[in-house]
Amino acid sequence: MFVCFPLRPLRLLSAIVVCLVSVCTQLRAEQPDPALTLPDINYPVLRELLDRAMVQSPQMLTHNINLSRAEAGRISGNSRYLPSLSARGDYSFNTVSGAGSRSQNGEGFFYSVNLSQPLFRWGENAAEREITHLAERMAQKAYTEAYRDLAANIRSQFLRLIIMKRSLAVRASEIQGSEHALQETTTRQKAGVGALSEVVAAQTFLDDLLFAKEREQFEYEQSRHALSLLCGGPDLTDEQIPSEIVLPVIAENQALQLVTYFDQTDSVKELPSISITKAALRQSELRYKIASVRLLPKVEFGAATNQRNQTYISSSSFSQIATRETSAGIAVYWAIFDGFATRAAKMSTLADKRDAEQRLKTLLQGLDDQKRALVTRFNLAVRGMALLEGKNRRQHEALSEARDNARQGRVSSTVVEQFESYALQTELQAMSGRAEVYARWNELIGLLAMDPALQRLPAKYLSHGN
Repeated sequence: MFVCFPLRPLRLLSAIVVCLVSVCTQLRAEQPDPALTLPDINYPVLRELLDRAMVQSPQMLTHNINLSRAEAGRISGNSRYLPSLSARGDYSFNTVSGAGSRSQNGEGFFYSVNLSQPLFRWGENAAEREITHLAERMAQKAYTEAYRDLAANIRSQFLRLIIMKRSLAVRASEIQGSEHALQETTTRQKAGVGALSEVVAAQTFLDDLLFAKEREQFEYEQSRHALSLLCGGPDLTDEQIPSEIVLPVIAENQALQLVTYFDQTDSVKELPSISITKAALRQSELRYKIASVRLLPKVEFGAATNQRNQTYISSSSFSQIATRETSAGIAVYWAIFDGFATRAAKMSTLADKRDAEQRLKTLLQGLDDQKRALVTRFNLAVRGMALLEGKNRRQHEALSEARDNARQGRVSSTVVEQFESYALQTELQAMSGRAEVYARWNELIGLLAMDPALQRLPAKYLSHGN
């Protein structure tokens, strides 16, 4: 028994399915914007540091040298396909004499030109050429990896400087309050209503605060200088360091969405560490191929032309004649036995291949664990920041209430100063919580090679190639 459905519902069902597929495809292709949860968008100084570091940082200058070496290696690898041409010319004067005869002098211009071209080497030249191209790609990926780590380090140190600057401000407020407390304690002791021990304790506490501030000031200046050196530029001034960490923009489940997009688009092949390890694996395979053909005959084409002086001597005469020679032909070279050096080379390349395979396996296995851990750490940092922000908000509400009570004469100014000190502490804690969120997000986008700072690099440094 057959059941027939009307044609119109079938068309409607097909349209619904097509729409659903289209919507799902768009959702899968949508990439979260990692830049929204980075401090770069809020601080022009930080963006300038990132730009400067790419061209002036000592680390990146070293990697630029490595890129030049890799490019030279690639050119050298390509040269194996090209013919080798050499020439020599000389103008000489010579004297020839025989026994019992006078000497004869001769002079002239002599030259030689040689051309050689490999014809058949069992794919050895192609393998060598590919090895050099892979080496250049590995240098580009290492450059990408270095700049990604450098950008993360610059952001971390920049946010740390902001916290250190704010901490100095908190320390100055504590010193001011401690000086006021020491003054009050001293006045009470002189009036006979306070003990000398209280004055000594207040003075000791103030001395400790002053020493701590001096040490923190030194660390702040040293950290500012270190960041300047890291970026390869002049020292940052105190005015260039902000006094506030902006609250990060966070979307719902954004860490999980970013990892999901990474997995759906198979972006693992774009990771610098994966690309470098795969290139090293391919190089070991090519070196094994080269070692396998070392003892096979090689064929090359050769051609030469020269002009030289020929001397003919007999018992009664001698003569000198300039002769010209031209030759061309195919030569076969065969290394039959090399004392087991080929066997050793093959064993070494096989060991390199197994090592690269194991490193690649370890990287891929550890990647999933790292992604899960960083997503969890980011979510915990967000929750921790929310708690600190709530604590900071409540403390400022309490400070506002204490100020109102002080204006109405209900509490003393000392109580207000204590609340102000507590508010400064909670502000500093809230800033540390924001910095923690930025740091965890920085780690995640660095692991996934989705750091917007990488867009400063050439596109070929980011693509995995063939």
